[in-house]
Amino acid sequence: MLSLIGPSDLRAMTAHGPTMPGTLFSPDNSWRLMAKVIRSTAWKMDENRNRSEEAQRLATRSASASRWDLRRTIRRPELRQIVPLADTTIYELEQRGEFPKRFNLTPRCVVWDLDEVQGWVDQRRQDASAGGATRASGPDVHQRRTRPVKAPDRA
Repeated sequence: MLSLIGPSDLRAMTAHGPTMPGTLFSPDNSWRLMAKVIRSTAWKMDENRNRSEEAQRLATRSASASRWDLRRTIRRPELRQIVPLADTTIYELEQRGEFPKRFNLTPRCVVWDLDEVQGWVDQRRQDASAGGATRASGPDVHQRRTRPVKAPDRA
């Protein structure tokens, strides 16, 4: 209720309101009440200013982000944490067009687009759950040159 009272209202209430000592609007308490109202009003004004500044900063940040469309890139150590495949396997998949292509930021810095890698992992997960991913067949042990498989004993 005190936050709705303005300074002019406070003066009118002290002038025409109850004047008994010890009451809220008595002449000896009026300066305390006035200070409290002023502090409350100043605090609310600061809070509103801070909110508007924060809203303006967020609007500027979102406008700049949409303008540049920033996309996160990852280097090889991060890629290894996301995709637990050997470097040669990733390279072969890239050459066949089955894995997102890497690109150079500098002559010695190779990166991958994080969104593309995560999309590839999600697609693999969906294929596996739908039964579309096939497992490689085991090696034909009869074609080995060393340690050939013996024919079962026919006794």
